Amino acid sequence: MPKIKNSYISKKITLEMNLVRNKSLIYEKDQADYLNWFPMVLSLQVEDEIYTFEYLPTISLEGMKYLFSIVDNMIVERRKLSSIDNYRSSVFRWGATEGEFSFVFENIIEEFVSIELWLNIASMKKEYAGYNIGFDFSVISEEFIEFIAQLKNQLYELTDGHEGERLV
Repeated sequence: MPKIKNSYISKKITLEMNLVRNKSLIYEKDQADYLNWFPMVLSLQVEDEIYTFEYLPTISLEGMKYLFSIVDNMIVERRKLSSIDNYRSSVFRWGATEGEFSFVFENIIEEFVSIELWLNIASMKKEYAGYNIGFDFSVISEEFIEFIAQLKNQLYELTDGHEGERLV
């Protein structure tokens, strides 16, 4: 399961995202990306508190490809601009189609990625309306890239090798 921890010496935040095969999975190789849907378990542990969506959010193939392109753009941006004085990175946003959660990613310095994660508490409790709770933490860039590679591998496995990428 793709898992990442915050980058500080005392690692107190763990984020897990796991694409799963269940009855909500909709994938047909020849249909449009926005018609293919992948159920996901998202869990965030912050010290002793755990926030979990179990099989509730589904992400379209189009949304997954967008996430992967965001990360690819972050890597390219870092390589091109990290040596420039007064470097200011771009902010990249991504989230679940129904608003269960949303991310903001930013290259903050050469070896770190900032992650801002907003969780819709109403969705988590299967309620209609509610509020969001947010967390902001940093992760080591290489660990973040590996985390995304694991997601790509899960997508590869769920689509019998038609989407995503196999881990080497």
